[in-house]
Amino acid sequence: MKISKEFKAGVLVLFSIGIFIWGFNFLKGKNIFNASTVFYVVFDDIQGLITGTPVTINGFNVGKVQGIEFYGDSAKLRVTLFIDDEIALSKNSVAQIFESSLIGGKAVAILPKFDGAPLAQSGDFLKGELKPSFTDVLDNRLSPLQDKIESLVMHTDSVMQSVNKVLDNNTKSSLQNSIARLEKTLISLESISGSVDKVLLKGSDSLVASIHNINRITENFASISDTLQQASLGQTIRELQGTVKQLNGVLDNINEGKGTLGKMANDEALYNNLEKSTKQLELLLQDFRLNPKRYVHFSIFGKKAKPFEVPEENQ
Repeated sequence: MKISKEFKAGVLVLFSIGIFIWGFNFLKGKNIFNASTVFYVVFDDIQGLITGTPVTINGFNVGKVQGIEFYGDSAKLRVTLFIDDEIALSKNSVAQIFESSLIGGKAVAILPKFDGAPLAQSGDFLKGELKPSFTDVLDNRLSPLQDKIESLVMHTDSVMQSVNKVLDNNTKSSLQNSIARLEKTLISLESISGSVDKVLLKGSDSLVASIHNINRITENFASISDTLQQASLGQTIRELQGTVKQLNGVLDNINEGKGTLGKMANDEALYNNLEKSTKQLELLLQDFRLNPKRYVHFSIFGKKAKPFEVPEENQ
């Protein structure tokens, strides 16, 4: 059977039209040869989401964004999601717009819920939400930090102004002089340290000898300590304590007026008699010194001795 050219041309045109329709829908994110599930999500702001953007579940690509249009009389936007396979999702599942790359690309991720709620059917509306982008998070983190930095800069500026007021020419000159003197002091300390090192090097032998002497003294002290430990030091101390106790008893007897020493120490009349006798003895010795002839008298002619006269200094 001979096929005419017109039939061939018609078949070719129909095939071309079918390829065009399939390609057009494929570019829109819809595969007309596969059973697809359609979900709708309403957003206040889609943040640059475009048609054909991938739709993922747990990072796996399951569909595309098929269309974006205004919803009703409001400024809200309805996003149509085409899912290639029939996936059992709860009606409480969430469609989230997130930033798929650092350059600002957007994508949609379905966050499935397994809470026992009824399954979502094709044509149902899912809840929508926006995941903060990296720039939004960075801006939220940097905004308080920016305020603190501005406050710190202002405070630093005021401090620097105060410092500039304090550091006038005289203060700067004094500070420079102090630094110069400090440098000279450090140089002097360095030279002193070098001198000390030299002295220590020269006197190292003497230092070693001194250390040996100290060791010998320590050993001698240890031997003396052993000797004292071995001696009957405890008995000697006990005897000394007994002697001190007896001496304290004698002193107590004297203070109480017992015995000869006690009576002499506590009898006021005896003290007065002794003082008076001492005074008379002193007068007698003084008169003997001034008038010795009165006591040792040799007279051939029988001359009388002079009567006793009290010395002027004792009158």
